[in-house]
Amino acid sequence: MKDVSVIEDKIVVKVEDLIKIHLFIKLVEGSVLQEFSSRELNILTHLYTYGGVTDKESICAFAEDCFNNNLCEKNSLQSVRNVLGKAREHGIVKRRKSNNWRISDSFLPKLDTEHFVFKYFLTDVQ
Repeated sequence: MKDVSVIEDKIVVKVEDLIKIHLFIKLVEGSVLQEFSSRELNILTHLYTYGGVTDKESICAFAEDCFNNNLCEKNSLQSVRNVLGKAREHGIVKRRKSNNWRISDSFLPKLDTEHFVFKYFLTDVQ
């Protein structure tokens, strides 16, 4: 194996930003980053930190929470559903039933602790 340069750094960011960075990397890896706006990425990040939604009441509450966090415009349940539907088409979001949405475990499994570390081994394809 040829010599490989390694860049090491210790970076401390908010959990939401760390989740967003991970989702960003996964979208790049899947060659679908161009399909998602930063607003849509923020909504997906929020879905993960929100813990997913399980029924009509929780998806309405999630959409309201997205509005309260300036992630979407008021009364935009349909636009939130559109983001979730697009993410489902790319395997980012799983939907078990009509109003049951969560980030797919293959993109980011649910963690049982508030402290965690992402450890990546990133390489170029050449």
